[in-house]
Amino acid sequence: MVNISVLEDSLSSTMSNMYERAKSSSEGDEMKLFVWGPGWGLPSIHAESLQIMTYVKFSGAPVRIIECENPWQSPNGNMPFFQQDSRLLVLPTKICAYLKQKNYSCDFGLSPKQNAEVVAYTQFVSEAFEPALQYFCWVMDSNYRSVMRPCYSKRLPWFYKFWYTDRRLRYSALEFMQSLYKHPLLNSTESEVVQKAQDCIKLLSDKLGTQEYFLFPHSPSSLDAVIFSYLALFLKIPLPNFPLKEIIRVTPNLERFVARILHRYYGNIRDSLTTSSYFGIDGHATRKPSDEVQYPRNQKILSIGVGIAVMLAFAFKNGMVEFGMNGTRAEVNEQEDEDNF
Repeated sequence: MVNISVLEDSLSSTMSNMYERAKSSSEGDEMKLFVWGPGWGLPSIHAESLQIMTYVKFSGAPVRIIECENPWQSPNGNMPFFQQDSRLLVLPTKICAYLKQKNYSCDFGLSPKQNAEVVAYTQFVSEAFEPALQYFCWVMDSNYRSVMRPCYSKRLPWFYKFWYTDRRLRYSALEFMQSLYKHPLLNSTESEVVQKAQDCIKLLSDKLGTQEYFLFPHSPSSLDAVIFSYLALFLKIPLPNFPLKEIIRVTPNLERFVARILHRYYGNIRDSLTTSSYFGIDGHATRKPSDEVQYPRNQKILSIGVGIAVMLAFAFKNGMVEFGMNGTRAEVNEQEDEDNF
């Protein structure tokens, strides 16, 4: 027999949740998510951008996803970042938490045990895959120079092209790897990175089995968004030296997992985000360079000056350049001592 009181409570809870969603979406300005744009057949060339985009898709949040390839617009010079009214968020974890406060989450209905599983697996996957992503994309010189630097540089505003990929993206990757490995450029480090990622791939393949998603058979969670963001890039980035791609290809259920999400949630990649870019989904230009906006000469000169100032400030801050003042200061001190004597 159907329990009427249970049905009434369930209906009341559903209506209340719908009301809260409508109320929160009507309050404040439009929610906007700024991400790196598409490439290599993916909706974004950037792992964190891809992760939070997919979370938004899974949760059904009314967020406008905007392609942004100008670091100047970001509060910390990185993508992704989220904006609503005067609120700015830059970390995927904080963006997800904010959306959950607005009653948009793909983790509603998880039991305490499943929530703990999401946290544990998310950390495990990040610890296994993030070093592999940073090492093969940004630290390995051949991959960086042939694929990553050209891909990012051609998207950046021209006064960022000269320094942002080297001094921001690659430098951050080197710092990250140095925090984990004493000698990140040694072959032994590469072997360890590959082995750790390979073990994670096998575990994920065993856990997924024949299911469509990792926690629920037919419904995605935030864990699926994290795993998808890494696996999709591993499969699609055309790096000349990248053993993980072949390792993933021997696990057909993980390949199907990536293809399924791309098909269901990004059927038409260009319809998934607001963009003014002229790069197609493969990352190549879709119009001639002559069609680009022409900037006045004085604006170019000013931009060069700003770029040089930023590079110098970055160099001084990180101790890459020092004024030769020590010798001069010593000579002055000696002269003062002689005068006093």
